[in-house]
Amino acid sequence: MTEPTLLEKIRRKGLMGTLRVLWARYIYRHDELIWMERALDVPPPPYPRKCIWRKERITEAMLPAFDRYFARYKPALPTLIRSDSIGEACLDDDGQVIGMAWFRTKDYYDDQTYHCWLRLPPGRIYQFAGEVAAPYRSTGMPVLLQRERWQAFLDEGFSHSRAVVNMNNSPALRMHVKFKFEEVGESIHLYCLFNCLKFHRYSRYDGKRLEHLSRRRSSVGETPKTEVEC
Repeated sequence: MTEPTLLEKIRRKGLMGTLRVLWARYIYRHDELIWMERALDVPPPPYPRKCIWRKERITEAMLPAFDRYFARYKPALPTLIRSDSIGEACLDDDGQVIGMAWFRTKDYYDDQTYHCWLRLPPGRIYQFAGEVAAPYRSTGMPVLLQRERWQAFLDEGFSHSRAVVNMNNSPALRMHVKFKFEEVGESIHLYCLFNCLKFHRYSRYDGKRLEHLSRRRSSVGETPKTEVEC
C-alpha cells in the first residue's frame, strides 16, 4: 500500500483543494488531537468471533513482513519494538503483516508523528498506530487486534484504554465512537510552520464534541456484525 503522490492529490482535489494542501504542507498546519478513553470492562464487539489470520507479537525478526503493505513504517518500527511498546499484528498466508495495533502502559514521547508527550493517568493504557491494509478493511480486524489485548490489560489491573484522535480524521473518530470510546475533555493542538518548526499546546474543553456521531449511530441502530475501516 502506497500513499498518494502530491500530483495525484492535486488531480483529485482541484485548484482550491490543492492550494490548501500546499499551504498545509509547506507553510502552516494546525491539527487538534482529542483524548478519548474506553473502560476495559465494557464488553467488546463480539464479531468476528475468532481470528482467521495468524496473530503474532511484533518483533524485529518480523520487519521483512511489513514490506508489502506497511513499508513506509519500517524506519520507525525498530525504535517502537525496542521501547516499552507492545505491538500486535495479523498476518496473511504469505506471512505479510496485514494489520497492526500498538499499546503502551507508560507515558510516551511520540518522536515520530506528534512530537509531544502523551501522559497517562493511573490505570490507563495508551493505544496507537492501529492500521489495517486496504484489502482487509471492513473485515472486523480492528476488533481482533484489540479484544484480547484489552482483556489482558484488564486482568493486569488496568481500567481504561486511551487514544488520541485527529479531529480531521472522520473515519477514526467514527471507529472510536463505535468501540465505545468517550471524550475526556482534553486535547492537544499541534502546529507546524514551513514544514520544519513544530510546537504544541495542551488544552481542556467542556461538553461533548462528538455527540453528532453518537446520535447518528443511535438513529441508524446497532448492527450485530462489527465492520470497521481503519
